[in-house]
Amino acid sequence: MSKHSSVRVWTEVVNIPTYMPAAPDLNPMFLEKRVYQGSSGKIYPLPFTDRIADTKTDRAWTAVWLENEFLQIMVLPELGGRIHVARDKTNGYDFVYRQTVIKPALVGLAGPWISGGIEFNWPQHHRPATFLPADFAIEEHAGGSKTVWLSDHDPICRMKGMHGVCLHPDRAVLELKVRAYNRTTLPQTFLWWANVGVRVHEAYQSFFPPDVHCVADHARRSTCEYPLCQGSYYGVNYGGRARRGVPENERPSKFLPPHCGGVAPVRYPPNDLSWYANIPTPCSYMCQGSREDFFGGYDHAAQAGIVHLADHHIAPGKKQWTWGNHAFGYAWDRNLTAGFFFSTARRNEVVEPVLVSHPKNRAGPSRQSRRRPPSGIGRKRNPHRGQRFPAISKGGHPPGRQRPALAMAGGPGSRKILRRRAGAAECFAGGRQVAGHFARRPRDHRLRAASPPPGGTPGPGD
Repeated sequence: MSKHSSVRVWTEVVNIPTYMPAAPDLNPMFLEKRVYQGSSGKIYPLPFTDRIADTKTDRAWTAVWLENEFLQIMVLPELGGRIHVARDKTNGYDFVYRQTVIKPALVGLAGPWISGGIEFNWPQHHRPATFLPADFAIEEHAGGSKTVWLSDHDPICRMKGMHGVCLHPDRAVLELKVRAYNRTTLPQTFLWWANVGVRVHEAYQSFFPPDVHCVADHARRSTCEYPLCQGSYYGVNYGGRARRGVPENERPSKFLPPHCGGVAPVRYPPNDLSWYANIPTPCSYMCQGSREDFFGGYDHAAQAGIVHLADHHIAPGKKQWTWGNHAFGYAWDRNLTAGFFFSTARRNEVVEPVLVSHPKNRAGPSRQSRRRPPSGIGRKRNPHRGQRFPAISKGGHPPGRQRPALAMAGGPGSRKILRRRAGAAECFAGGRQVAGHFARRPRDHRLRAASPPPGGTPGPGD
């Protein structure tokens, strides 16, 4: 380990221009008949906010920074514990979208939601606490790695959720740890996913593994081949575009792809759905049946990007989403700015996956991955040895706009899910049992339920 490779963690106050939500309605909103993204829209006992300020003010936010030789990460505990900044220090490239303003839209279950960065969601969709404060604690591990734990309780399902943001010395890898705790005596279904926003333009390409040949929207409302769509998807005749070109009245006014007269380092056909600039409509692309563990995005202009890793036996889903490269998407850009795993937690049970993400270098979109993140990722000495995809990205950061997706299925790099009973000592952020043991255990895909450790029932606040 080099003398410059230690992990630093510190807190500070950062001032960010913010459009603050109005005070929530004083009356309880049950909304039991509301449908929210295909699920129940009920929010009681949470308050409901239905207005956002029209003008911005400087707002001081508590930030927790993690930094090593390669990466600089900023977490905002007061906004659900989201990652606001993820920067590759080797070139200054922000491998997730870095918002310069906090500008909520009424997209969340309880109202306010912001785009960009990495949003962590449970037990459903855009989580109820996505714009609410989370508790945080810092944990140090043997070997020099450090984890910032974020924790909150969901009053709707009475579950407890925690995610840990971890950096290791000598590695350009962002590790995300997850704990979902069912505090009730009844089984609880839940959804866990991380929503990653990246900056996109005519040279940005998202990629699925090469064994992905078809995609579908939510509830399979639309399906098509991937990456080259031969028919129609969400009302767009991509097959016709491939044969006859994009009709003049359907061409985007920004981020022109090369086949429409734009300039990009790579030429691509108009029916290739992996390229942001080809997609005019807001829609999702969920891949089906992949036996690979990775997906991500690559900026061909900057020659940089991001790779997500998730054990497909545990977190099989992979998804890309865009507002669309057309007038509707541009309107959402103005409104917001200046990528599931499903499971069940049995009663009094903890579910713990571990997640990994890292920046990507000039090698282009990944075509293959190992089952585990390569041990040499991000190390100073010969970082490319033994890797299918190197971790260090190079190049500048071109202008562009955000793609509020690459929503991760279970997050990047889930190694396994460990199921067990939880005692009081495990129900707070920073507990010694919540981190560091996955990489040392033999790999398997079994879900385990163990006897509860001594310590009694959860303590106050749980």
